[in-house]
Amino acid sequence: MKYVPCVALVLAASTVAAHADEELYRQNPVANVGGISSQDARNPGGLGWFSEVSDNFTVSGPVTITQVQFWGGYVQPEPGNTEGFMIRFYTDAGNQVGDLISTQDVMTFTEVPDFTNTLGARFHTTCDLNEPVTLPAAGQYWLSVVAILPRGGSSIEPQWGWVNATTLTPPPVRQIFFGSVVPTSNDVAFVLVGSSGPSCATSDFDGDGDAGTDQDIEAFFSCLAGICCPTCWHLGADFDADGDAGTDADIEAFFRVLAGGEC
Repeated sequence: MKYVPCVALVLAASTVAAHADEELYRQNPVANVGGISSQDARNPGGLGWFSEVSDNFTVSGPVTITQVQFWGGYVQPEPGNTEGFMIRFYTDAGNQVGDLISTQDVMTFTEVPDFTNTLGARFHTTCDLNEPVTLPAAGQYWLSVVAILPRGGSSIEPQWGWVNATTLTPPPVRQIFFGSVVPTSNDVAFVLVGSSGPSCATSDFDGDGDAGTDQDIEAFFSCLAGICCPTCWHLGADFDADGDAGTDADIEAFFRVLAGGEC
């Protein structure tokens, strides 16, 4: 059941304008049509999630990421029939991939060839995230992009590879291939787009995929009382991501967003 609070009439005047999207981070691609395997083959009898590539990046303050762009290819004249991309963000743990912050399958994307050679084409791919990802503070994080593309079983689809970057920001990427970490010496090419500065949680506070429900309201007030569900907004009762949890400002921001406004 959807919930529209009458308090929205009182709070509407204090709605804060949204931040404009901007480029937050970039690593440019080399002139190549293939790269490091990162693929989840979900077809019947397929290989499953057999490879993952993660690369580190830094932000200078709180950011909210709304779009991820990257370059990849199939190293053959005909491109693969990629179904979507699994986009994941992790914390950093001493220059290693840390805890999972967010994972989502983005099944609507654009894939545009922007470089070719005798082996095929390099594709510039753009994925608008289903749900924005907020990184609450400056520091290092990790991005993982995995092509959802059949492989093995009865499939004749190729491997998808994430194209290397022209620069290296140590440490290099981490690749897991059939369960083993493979030594690497490169970074991969990607762009992060979004807004800088603190950002609110969404009205899907409990993270169940259904926004603005009684369950979201109950989860928020439970967080205010110190008990947050495992899938709730990762900053808990700090709804407005200003570093101060459980304040009047958090409650006001919650009801503004619940009513369809901005933080």
